[in-house]
Amino acid sequence: MLTRYPLPSKDGYHTFLGPVFTALPELARYRWLITGWEGPTLPENAGPGRCLMDGDALAALVTGEDPQWIWGCLLAFPPETPVEAILAHSIPNLETPAFWAAAELHHPLAALELIAEDSSYSWLLTRSPLPEGHLPWL
Repeated sequence: MLTRYPLPSKDGYHTFLGPVFTALPELARYRWLITGWEGPTLPENAGPGRCLMDGDALAALVTGEDPQWIWGCLLAFPPETPVEAILAHSIPNLETPAFWAAAELHHPLAALELIAEDSSYSWLLTRSPLPEGHLPWL
């Protein structure tokens, strides 16, 4: 089951992830695979259009510089997940209708996802509902 939570806007603009990482410091413990992004400059260190980052580096980027993410799928994996296992599965493509119609997370090993949608919306997707009150902006 997929649970979708809207993320907060910042001064009326969406897809700034700094407030999300500030409110949910546990996000820094994950390993992140970022695909299909427009916005911040990131290294394509896991193949074309793919960036792997540890959670501390991503948290420092989004809480420091706090760039706006125009588009992007940020998949969070438990830190012990081997890179080879992450890259062995198909990588989400935001430019396909199947991406937006998905009823599950876009990677079988992902714990959660953050989605930036054309600077208009941003979402947190989880496999199961979070405890009430866990997201301070709801």
